[in-house]
Amino acid sequence: MSAAPHSLSESASVMRMRAAFEQHNGANIPLRQAAFATFSRAGFPTPRDEQWKYTNLRRLESREFTVSHPDAPYTSVIFKPANVYPLVFIDGYYRPELSTPPTSSAVKITSLLSLQQSDPQQFATFSDIQTDQSSSMTALNTALMTDGIMIEAADNATLDQPIFLTFLWSDTELNLMAHPRIVIRTGKHAHLTVIQHYLDTGSTSHFNNSVTTVQLAAGSKLEHCLIQNENNHSFHVSQIHAELAQDSTLTNHHFNFGAALARTDINALLKGPEAKAILNGLQFATGHQHHDTHLQVEHCVPHTQSHEDYRGIADQRGRIVFNGKVKVHEKAAKTDAQQSSRNLLLSSTAEIDAKPELEIYNDDVKCAHGATIGQLDANALFYLRSRGLDEQQARALLTHAFANHIITQVPVPEMRQQLTETSHVRFGAQLEYMA
Repeated sequence: MSAAPHSLSESASVMRMRAAFEQHNGANIPLRQAAFATFSRAGFPTPRDEQWKYTNLRRLESREFTVSHPDAPYTSVIFKPANVYPLVFIDGYYRPELSTPPTSSAVKITSLLSLQQSDPQQFATFSDIQTDQSSSMTALNTALMTDGIMIEAADNATLDQPIFLTFLWSDTELNLMAHPRIVIRTGKHAHLTVIQHYLDTGSTSHFNNSVTTVQLAAGSKLEHCLIQNENNHSFHVSQIHAELAQDSTLTNHHFNFGAALARTDINALLKGPEAKAILNGLQFATGHQHHDTHLQVEHCVPHTQSHEDYRGIADQRGRIVFNGKVKVHEKAAKTDAQQSSRNLLLSSTAEIDAKPELEIYNDDVKCAHGATIGQLDANALFYLRSRGLDEQQARALLTHAFANHIITQVPVPEMRQQLTETSHVRFGAQLEYMA
């Protein structure tokens, strides 16, 4: 079976992706071929798509990226917090020699690349979660998937430490792209903490297109962190698709600090009674950065809860987009859905677009949403200035307090400290005034 036939109407960017796909070592797998056919028909999303109204990918499409390869050299020091199980990815490929997976037999870690090589049939069906098949970026990830990891927790499994996934780029000066896939599955009453950390301290432009699927069984709990801190020349697209069974809980902490352009989609389907989704997030865009986050939570059955608390900070010519949609299905009585979007403009040239949405098909619910966009409080600034701080210090202290509400909820102390320091660097704070 060959790849989908070349269309004369294909854009140059799609043709470049086709060339990369045809060179891919998994291009003969039907799952990948079908996915690339979906992508080639749709192409990259454009502002004509309502979901991408405020985000234009022309900067991404105009770049040429090279397909990454396994075993590329990496010589820099790798940040590994204490008391975690570090799993390291270089250029999108899992590197077991740099990793320390859990030793518990109740939690199984499988490289998706090794699964493709050892059992192609199982690889073709590795995820039973219905991801957003209309998303061309998901389709592109499936077609060009470099590697990834499957994390499977047995019934009643509980790890003593978080699983810490670090995604780094190799020492090459090539403009690379990677399409990692993360699969998380829990058994009944299992408890896991998983952190995905995307970091790039170099100056080379890269393209990361990541998809994470989460499947929580009855009574299980997952605390999940997504931290994006790529360099300011790169492009980052992340998608999270989660299904929650009865009495399960997903707590997600999402941070956007880096990348020239970052887009994150988080979709949660609450499919069992007493399921609960807690989504917290912080976006900070400065310079010419563009950060766009779309949330969609669907309450499919009665007695489910969702709570969203997102904060955005825009400075210089940075732009932040937030769209949060809660959909309550017809049979989903006793739904409790709360959504909050608070945003801070630090510059007259920055821009923030916030759009909370409720779509409700049942009257017996408790739902609320709100969005605010404002500047630093003049009275608070005056008070801090009167106590001896200069204007920059006062502004930094108030910005820190605004961001810290989200940062303090991260479960790993070392990560809280790093996030605090990263946010300080972003808004020009002097750390001694944050003690």
